[in-house]
Amino acid sequence: MARFVLPDTLEGDKYISKYLHPNMTFNNFFMNHHTESDGTEVFTMSRVGPHGYSVAQWKIEGDNLAYDDATGTYSGTVTKVSYSPSTDGTPYNEFEAKGLHIELADLMADPEVVVQKLTADSDRMIGSRGSDEIHSGGDQDLVYGRGGNDLIFLGDGDDAASGGSGDDQIFGDDGRDAINGGGGNDYVNGGAGSDILAGGRGNDYLAGGKGSDILLGGTGHDFLDSGSNNDLLNGGKGNDTFLTGAGEDVLVFKFNQGKDTVLDFESGKDMVDLTDTNLTYKTLADALIDVPDGVLLDLHKGEVLFVGMNKSDFDLHDDFILS
Repeated sequence: MARFVLPDTLEGDKYISKYLHPNMTFNNFFMNHHTESDGTEVFTMSRVGPHGYSVAQWKIEGDNLAYDDATGTYSGTVTKVSYSPSTDGTPYNEFEAKGLHIELADLMADPEVVVQKLTADSDRMIGSRGSDEIHSGGDQDLVYGRGGNDLIFLGDGDDAASGGSGDDQIFGDDGRDAINGGGGNDYVNGGAGSDILAGGRGNDYLAGGKGSDILLGGTGHDFLDSGSNNDLLNGGKGNDTFLTGAGEDVLVFKFNQGKDTVLDFESGKDMVDLTDTNLTYKTLADALIDVPDGVLLDLHKGEVLFVGMNKSDFDLHDDFILS
């Protein structure tokens, strides 16, 4: 039996989300009957297949569950959703939901992919322990991939997402998104809008895309790609690589953060923020050293290499921000 734990409110029409398991294929379910008794809704779901219909039972349990025939909507607090196999014994596992909190906590063993699609309303989606594919809607959504290597596509609203553990790929769209890759080696792309991207743990690739973004590498060896517009980039700990874009970018560095590399710093356009160090303009001049590959900034058990530059290329007062 598959179990969907829903600790929030079930409210609104149904919408498709799909669970895929090895050697299983699915078409869409629809609801054709329901009964209500003592706070438990029992739905008879039909699978539309190429050879007719195959019936499965979905059981929704919770507090004060109610169905309004006039509006065709459901309300109440859901504590558990479970199902029994279809009459021919095929273990179909597909659930439709809109405007509710779905937590895929106890799916069948070794799930391969979970595909969830949110509507244009404000939704919250929590993936399974396996590898999920999640598509959010056009409003303000909250998405958590949880375990596995997840693929998450955010919609046009101001969304918040975390990949959880695993090597995740998360793509923002329009709107001001806040995205955290979580554990693992993640790829995070903010898309359009002014976004906040955080790599979390692991070796992550953060791509700002369009808009004025904030990129925070976290721990691990990260690659921070600002994209277009004016962005703020902070690699955090680890040996990070910075790629500035077309805008006027600010790169933040501290003492003892690792050995970082800046690929395309432009003097007079980009700036280096060293306000969390105790450097003065005099000690900064001594900390900048010409090396064969560029200019090395010594940050006491940490360093920054500005590739392809000479010390004379910098204007200390214009290119560096000190406390």
